[in-house]
Amino acid sequence: MANNALGGHHGERAIRWTDRVRCDAALDSIGLAVSKAERVAALPDVPTFAEAGVADFLVSTWFGLCAPASTPAPVIAKLGAALQSALQDAALSKAMRERDIDPMPLTAAAFTQFTAQERERWRAVVRQAGIKAE
Repeated sequence: MANNALGGHHGERAIRWTDRVRCDAALDSIGLAVSKAERVAALPDVPTFAEAGVADFLVSTWFGLCAPASTPAPVIAKLGAALQSALQDAALSKAMRERDIDPMPLTAAAFTQFTAQERERWRAVVRQAGIKAE
């Protein structure tokens, strides 16, 4: 998407803030808003959608570590502890943030709850918009 913006193929664009920072030197553009709950440090002049007057517009990409439901609880606990430990590593955290990834160290139970909430949230969007699979 950023390459299309750089090539002038579309006037409006939604791009990741990391791409926006990279593109600023090449594009005559301004950021209207970021879709996070808080402003992005690399773009302090760009408001959140809420600050721009668009309530409840929070869109993000997230990653998670999943295992089959039949995985024994001790294995889940060991994987969770290893993941939590890795996410506490300063170098890994820094590298993730540089790539627009905010570490979210959730327990297995909290991640399960988070993904259920995300499914319901986006299910409602799909229903309200009348989106159908083709």
